[in-house]
Amino acid sequence: MVADLDDGLPPLDSPDVIWAAMSLHHVADPAALLRQAAAALAPDGVVAIVEMAGLPRFAPDADTALGTLEARCHAAASGAGWEAIVDWTDTLGAAGYDVLHRDTIHVARTGPSESVARYAVHWFSQFRHRLADDLSGSDLASLDCLISPADPASLHKRADLTLRAGRLLWVARPAA
Repeated sequence: MVADLDDGLPPLDSPDVIWAAMSLHHVADPAALLRQAAAALAPDGVVAIVEMAGLPRFAPDADTALGTLEARCHAAASGAGWEAIVDWTDTLGAAGYDVLHRDTIHVARTGPSESVARYAVHWFSQFRHRLADDLSGSDLASLDCLISPADPASLHKRADLTLRAGRLLWVARPAA
């Protein structure tokens, strides 16, 4: 089912769980959507919301060229409003929910990994294309090398990348 949630929740058949992963912050009126979700849930059903807990990090050492470039990219992203972390606790309460669980899930992965390299390429590509006006010419050139599969310095070819990331999780039930 495809739906524009700004137009409201589509008809649902009393689900036990409504899951919103890194999406609720895109809805124009999240509280209204959460109230609709409460009405649609099965008895004892829950809403689960997941959001990013900051931008992921890939440099194995902050003091390397990759680490300092990554830090500049994160600073530029923060200046552009990318790291606006949403706390849904108050919105859930205002929409008539009791928060049953709130947690930060930490993800860490080391060692050679194609999936970590692909994820790093995705993020550094985002930095390159979305922050082109905020980064220096030398940083943009470095990013071009890092995301090009043909470049010897490419992230595609690095075996030392790490992944450090986090997700914020809320599980809530409509108040009795």
